Amino acid sequence: MNKMFSISGWFRASNNLIYKRFTDFVNYETAKDQCDGMGARLVSTGIRNNTLKNEIFPKHYLTGVSAWIGLDDIITEGIWVWSDGVNESPNSLWNAAEPNGGRTENCVEVFNNSTIVGNDAPCTLFRRFVCEREFD
Repeated sequence: MNKMFSISGWFRASNNLIYKRFTDFVNYETAKDQCDGMGARLVSTGIRNNTLKNEIFPKHYLTGVSAWIGLDDIITEGIWVWSDGVNESPNSLWNAAEPNGGRTENCVEVFNNSTIVGNDAPCTLFRRFVCEREFD
């Protein structure tokens, strides 16, 4: 597997997409807007692959914190849509007993619980985030 390398703060992963991790804490909408403003999206493609997930979220990045990813059911409750347009249930991503928030938890955060797992959460919470975009 290729090591990621820095390109003005962006890191190229082995899937040839580039990623940028942000350590400031913002709500889901702000995270999404910041990614959009850079011609990117909240991480989606890379998070669906376990190998890439570990490249994008090194063990130290999620120590004691969570990060927003590009997955939500804001438009239709229970229909989870990725920021890259893929519409699928991410069964392998969820932590045990998740998703469980119904209409009050429409955005997905990930955290490190020996493996990187997802949790549906209120979109108003403040979390770190990761953007993803094509490599130019």
